[in-house]
Amino acid sequence: MPNVSPLWIPSEERIAASNIQQFIQHINMQGEAFENYQQLHQWSVADKKKFWLEIWQFCDVIGFCGECIYGEGISRWQQFVPARDTIWFPQAQLNYAENLLSYAFQKPEGIAIWFKNENGQSKQITWQQLSDQVSVVQQWLVQNGVSKGDVVAAYLPHIPETIVAMLAATSLGAIWTSSAPEDDAQLVIQRLKQTQPKILFCCNGYTFNGKNYVMEEANSIIVQAVESIENTCQIEYLQQRDYSVNFNDSFSDWQAILASYLPRGLAYERIAFNEPLFILHSQSEGAIQCVAHSVGGTVLNHLKEHQLHCDIQPGDRVLINTQPNYAMWNWHVSALASGATLIIYDGCPVSPQPTALWDLAEESHTTLLGSSSEYIQTLQNASFPPGNFYSLTSLKTLCITNSMLASEQFDYIFDQVKPDMHLVCMSGDSDILGSFVLGNPVSPVYRGECQAAGLGFDIDAVDGTGKHVHDKPGHLICRNSFPNQPIGFWHDDGKTYSQTYWSQYPGAWYQGTLIEISSATGGIKYFL
Repeated sequence: MPNVSPLWIPSEERIAASNIQQFIQHINMQGEAFENYQQLHQWSVADKKKFWLEIWQFCDVIGFCGECIYGEGISRWQQFVPARDTIWFPQAQLNYAENLLSYAFQKPEGIAIWFKNENGQSKQITWQQLSDQVSVVQQWLVQNGVSKGDVVAAYLPHIPETIVAMLAATSLGAIWTSSAPEDDAQLVIQRLKQTQPKILFCCNGYTFNGKNYVMEEANSIIVQAVESIENTCQIEYLQQRDYSVNFNDSFSDWQAILASYLPRGLAYERIAFNEPLFILHSQSEGAIQCVAHSVGGTVLNHLKEHQLHCDIQPGDRVLINTQPNYAMWNWHVSALASGATLIIYDGCPVSPQPTALWDLAEESHTTLLGSSSEYIQTLQNASFPPGNFYSLTSLKTLCITNSMLASEQFDYIFDQVKPDMHLVCMSGDSDILGSFVLGNPVSPVYRGECQAAGLGFDIDAVDGTGKHVHDKPGHLICRNSFPNQPIGFWHDDGKTYSQTYWSQYPGAWYQGTLIEISSATGGIKYFL
């Protein structure tokens, strides 16, 4: 029998102080008797109506909930499929930006964003300053005719201005879609021709791994090719460079916008729970798919994952190594809704030295650090032990996504980073803007495994015939409906969406990845 001793067991103090333990106690006061995560998960699937309503209430979602939690929606394609076509919170109204900026009232002088890049540029933005900047950009967007349902796009790195622009757009009920400057201009054009944005935010350039990349020519090519773009705002992010012949004086300037309006109280356009908030992009067999995600599903699931699975609490500091062309960027930014400070590092995570992320994590007192398994492999190959150089006293959670950690990487993390730390391996499924498989702070961590399925997800590993398998890889399916299912593909009549996720196993979501469920621990491995 293999060794199933855990690498990490949460202390009684850690369990008692966790959000999820408080959630369990809250549910138990209503007549349940849950003693562990497994029992909570079983209930979250068995009583989905009660579970998702409790998430709304426990996480203090701002908005109108309504009396109906879920009902029978319109079939997305051909006959009605309950797991696919159930509609969640059909009466609810809310606004994404309103939820993310709610802590500005509680601690206006607290730090909302702590930013640093590989060139050494840094800034800290308070909650009040963030709200003021969002107000100014909101006014500029309104003057440019942006309103509910319009698409606003970004071609930007992970910088504070990207977050301000996104919050300003979504405060109006507009839809946000973003690419990173590393994305080829022709690829961005293909995406934007589908989504038809009214406004584009871009930058003059950026630095990565010691090299400057000037973006002005690419920006002009995109704007000329996408006829729906009515105005473009360019951020002068790349400093200390010569005049560019590709400078476009028809673009609006970010600093000029900030200087042109006075901040005022933010007005939020609340929209229906199932209306679009984000459009993300995927590519299959050469075809670009634009996947629309709802405002309500995004808010509910991100709050659930942040507060219950990753134990993010008000005042925590969350550093995620990501870019706006990845779903983890949206996940990172949503941490504002839990009262956390966003710690942002823009640039190569091992530039100018392998210490880059850890320097910032130590300086900012980061409590949750998120990166990829490839980054951990790079540190391990370089024989770099962060725990030998940094105290990391504030760090309580390390999140790993993109691909499954190898077993020896678990050893490296607990030996060379920090022995008493919650390691959260997340499947990072951009299709649902969340993770089917991830962690929880009240259960042990076993070598080479994610801890469990996410709350509210009735996932399974099945063979080609749909039969459950364990202790060997099987196809990941989800048998139940959940609020953060995507609205669908942009401009799709439902056929492509249904064929992609719902045609392989009748009545169940098909993720297209393999997982292996351990009969010994209940832990899960996933294979991209």
